[in-house]
Amino acid sequence: MRRDTAASDRRWSGLLVGVADVANLVGDLVDLQRDRVDRNAEDQNQPPEPTL
Repeated sequence: MRRDTAASDRRWSGLLVGVADVANLVGDLVDLQRDRVDRNAEDQNQPPEPTL
């Protein structure tokens, strides 16, 4: 019985680590998208470059 509990604990621990990894990846993607939107907004606020 004790062995089953230890195996179950390891599975739950692994699952929680996996969920945390996915949450970190989603957070990173959100940050990247936010940076991209900020850069696009800055680009749109720049005056057009003069052409010769």
